[in-house]
Amino acid sequence: MKVLKQVWKYPIIWIFSLFIVIVSAIDWIKPDKQYSEYEQLQQKPTLTFSSLIDTDVANKYSTKYESYINDQFIGRNYWIDLKAISETIIGKIENNGILYGKDDYLFEKRQVSDKRPNGNSTNVIEEKSVERGKRFINEFFEQYSSIPMTFAIVPESCSVLKEKVPLGAPLANEEELIKQFYTDTSHSNVTTLDLYSPLQQHKDEYIYYKTDHHWTSLGAYYAYVAYCNLKGFTPVELDELDSYTAKDFYGTYYSKAKKINQKPDEITYYDIPVDSIGFFVNDKDKELISKGELVYEQDIPMLYTKSMYNLSQLETRDKYAMFLWGNPGLMKIKSSNNINGLSNKTTRLLIIKDSYANSMIPFLTYNYDEIWVVDPRAMPMKMSELMSKNKFDDVFVMFGFESAFSKSDLAKLRY
Repeated sequence: MKVLKQVWKYPIIWIFSLFIVIVSAIDWIKPDKQYSEYEQLQQKPTLTFSSLIDTDVANKYSTKYESYINDQFIGRNYWIDLKAISETIIGKIENNGILYGKDDYLFEKRQVSDKRPNGNSTNVIEEKSVERGKRFINEFFEQYSSIPMTFAIVPESCSVLKEKVPLGAPLANEEELIKQFYTDTSHSNVTTLDLYSPLQQHKDEYIYYKTDHHWTSLGAYYAYVAYCNLKGFTPVELDELDSYTAKDFYGTYYSKAKKINQKPDEITYYDIPVDSIGFFVNDKDKELISKGELVYEQDIPMLYTKSMYNLSQLETRDKYAMFLWGNPGLMKIKSSNNINGLSNKTTRLLIIKDSYANSMIPFLTYNYDEIWVVDPRAMPMKMSELMSKNKFDDVFVMFGFESAFSKSDLAKLRY
């Protein structure tokens, strides 16, 4: 009774304790979400024996589990909103690793460090991850040294639009890091494509989204022109294409920062007809399959349509996923657009990429008869199988800065 009376003297303690217990109980029994309103959420990682005894595996598991707890916490979006409001009131120019820049631009506070700090610092890339990425890329280039390849890394908006970044923000020098990456992955069959310079030349235009990590269709077009210039191709002119605009797009940066009164982006896409487009799908996804014809190719379910855009995505928060139907692991595009075509030869490009390429690839249909697209994150076959069974005139490897410097999925290129 004495203890109970002592507790009642401090109501804040028992109210807070009760709150923790109730929230923890609800958080424990509620089902996990695959997506929030703005982004894909971390799912519960599988606990394995190696994650208990291997230090590197254990570190990766603990990082994923921490992200899982953060992503699945009850009322997560409301807490993010509350945090954003409170930090705006006290005058902070950063939230969750996202910087509040000029002209309504949001930027990732991208850093490269010899050691990742404690906590869920997704904006910090470890140097050992950079070296690992170089090794994976090098092994791929060496394995297919007889094929001409082009290699490009897309700089992030914080690197190109420096004048809009808050003064004194500690950012990685992406331009120099990309140059060094190119030097360390140099091969006789590989030509590197500088994308920093053409983007810098157009920095005063709308080449990056303000709320998202991707470039806009205009930024992708300037990269496409740079690729054509490198290959000796004639690029299609933008004014020859009919354009469409979707409004109210809030991207990945906004999902992290939830800046108050943030103005949305607009997505522009171009009416580019193709003969056919087929992509790897989950054959149990009935809603998606209803939008085309399902064909099994060597036991791989491929959905064929006649549009490069999944326009239904424009009705969702993840509007950028309308380009090339999101990020399927394998895609085949055939078109009659080729303005550089040869009458006696079908030209075929293989592009190995992340989501940055999705808004650029439609333009490339004006320079190749066939384009095969591979996203290492979801490949339905081994890279060695794809390369041995098919012939390509060109291979274009293009990743955003974060993917090239930190993603372990690049390891799949070696097998």
